[in-house]
Amino acid sequence: MIVGLWPMAEVARAIPLASPQLIAQAQLYGTVIPNELNVRDGAGTDRRVLYVLHRDAVVRITGQYGDGADSWYRIVPMTSGYPQTEGWVSGAYLKIRDSQPSVSYYDTGYQAGLADAQAGNTYDPVGGSRDLPADASRAYTRGYSDGYTAGRPGNPSGLQRYYDDGYQHGLEDGRAGRTYDPVAGSHGLPANLSREYTRGYADGYEQGRP
Repeated sequence: MIVGLWPMAEVARAIPLASPQLIAQAQLYGTVIPNELNVRDGAGTDRRVLYVLHRDAVVRITGQYGDGADSWYRIVPMTSGYPQTEGWVSGAYLKIRDSQPSVSYYDTGYQAGLADAQAGNTYDPVGGSRDLPADASRAYTRGYSDGYTAGRPGNPSGLQRYYDDGYQHGLEDGRAGRTYDPVAGSHGLPANLSREYTRGYADGYEQGRP
């Protein structure tokens, strides 16, 4: 060995390899800003898409990688109709808060609209949104409209068909033991149709699991 040079093993030990580190933080929550937001299996746009969240969906943040505009958050959805599977989203598309939202206003409106339509009640988004702040009222009204349309008899918009398609595909995947994958059937659909398909897929997959 030449004097003054380290063996390769020593060099390797002397230069530690960098590895991604999660940033410790207090419990945070987020609300989805765009109409659609891909949830991936890692922090980066090159990672596989697990499922898609929609505008106003609420998530619990379980980890963070990076900081500022380049940050990525590890999340679990809190809004119903989405898988309870951890994934990663870009921090640029979440509205972050440090207090837990009691419920997604869109989701509340959706369920109210769906119930009213199925019961044959008059279209009335005002009753549930009257006393809400402006942004919450808009989310509730949008959810109510989508829910009411989905619940109407005959459903001329076809939303029920997308729920049914999602349910059937989820049921088949669950029974076959395949990986949870609503993205294949919902990719490229408008937000309201994608949400219906994803909601149906989640219900069907859960029903079909052994």
